[in-house]
Amino acid sequence: MEYVIGGFTDKGPRKNNEDRYCCYHYQDGGLEAAFAVVCDGVGGMEHGARASDMLVSAFRRWAEDHIQDLFEKYDDCLDIMDEWMGIVDEVNESLLEKAEEEKSCSGTTVTALLLYDDRYCILNVGDSRAYEIGKDVRQLTDDDSLVAKEVAMGRLTEEEAARDPRRNVLLQCVGTPDLQQSFYDGKVEAPSLFIICTDGFYHELSPEMMRGFLYPPAMRGRKDIESALDDLSGMARLSGEQDNITAVAIAVR
Repeated sequence: MEYVIGGFTDKGPRKNNEDRYCCYHYQDGGLEAAFAVVCDGVGGMEHGARASDMLVSAFRRWAEDHIQDLFEKYDDCLDIMDEWMGIVDEVNESLLEKAEEEKSCSGTTVTALLLYDDRYCILNVGDSRAYEIGKDVRQLTDDDSLVAKEVAMGRLTEEEAARDPRRNVLLQCVGTPDLQQSFYDGKVEAPSLFIICTDGFYHELSPEMMRGFLYPPAMRGRKDIESALDDLSGMARLSGEQDNITAVAIAVR
């Protein structure tokens, strides 16, 4: 399989951009892998940005140091999950220590995605998301949010949750005690496209809009992906989105 990867971020009307992302494309002969991570800092101003910075930097180091070993070192996604969870736990402890020292609080969501061979691996904490676009659009992750819990318990519909004033209330984020992480894996088929994004990206966009702009066969290069993400960000802004917007897309060919 071949991968095409691109990313986009926009602070919008906010004073600061507390979102962070990185993406990494590895090629060596016939071996190929794609990695990406997005984080949405919470806690306000520099505290949220610091938390997202720390976690993205930690995942970037993992990709630079280990992605070339994917095809020899790791038997399956469970091995990768162990390392990723260790990364998140370490950053979580650092954030808790800083919070105690400074009498402040900071945290971040995280969605990390790896594609290699014919599989995907995803780690998720918070309400950033991963989607797969193929013949239809599938949300691959579950939100760690109050409204998602209300939907799961039958107290809200999806439509009500999208407009609920509590939609930004998180039940989990990195930087809190008793952290719980979620891990997902599955098979990859071509042509398809994977998106990981912060909540500012998806709040005002329907799955149909995402697929219309990010139609997998049309994403032939990085510029195609980044232009489509820019266009979708503009659509979200026109619909009233005020939050930072960040997304990374990986087309599978």
